[in-house]
Order: sequence, then structure tokens, then C-alpha cells
Amino acid sequence: MVYPSLLFTKASIDFIIILLFAATYGLGCCFAAIGILVVEGGITLLAIFIKPLLTTPMIVGISLVGGTLITLIGVNMLLNLKIKVANMLPAILVVTFYIHFFGLN
Repeated sequence: MVYPSLLFTKASIDFIIILLFAATYGLGCCFAAIGILVVEGGITLLAIFIKPLLTTPMIVGISLVGGTLITLIGVNMLLNLKIKVANMLPAILVVTFYIHFFGLN
């Protein structure tokens, strides 16, 4: 069973932020909703299609790598470093294949 409460919460937060941006920068920023719908909707559809292929250890590995990348983004902002986090995005696929072929042992 899929519980969309997290998606509803994120959509509510995005709506409030877009209202604040619209008040500051004008109506043009509301058109960003189209791009957000395409990107986030595409990610959601992709997740629905690949869900049967993923095991629990794979999801744990993806979450670990994703959390590490988000932490590195925060470190970049906090310490004004230039760690190229985008170059590390393939690690999400690498960890999935590693767990599939070698497991977590």
C-alpha cells in the first residue's frame, strides 16, 4: 500500500514557497510549476515502475548514498567547499548493482 502523505506534505510546502517567490519576483516564477511537475512526476513514475525490481537491501543502499550526497551538499554550503556532488550521482546506480550481485555481506 502506498501512502501519499509525504508527497502531499511536500506539495504543500512547495506551494507556500512558490507563493512567497511570486510575491517577491512576480508571476513568472509560477511557471516553474510546469517544470517541477514534469521532473518530480517523472521521478515518481520511474519509482513506481522500478519498485518491483528493488529489494529492501537495495533501497537501504540507495537511501544511504542519497543521504550522503545530501550531506555533502550541506557541507559545500556550510564550509564553502567545491565538492562536485553531481559527479557522484552514478553511485546510486553502482550501489544498486553491487548489492544485486554481491549482497550486503
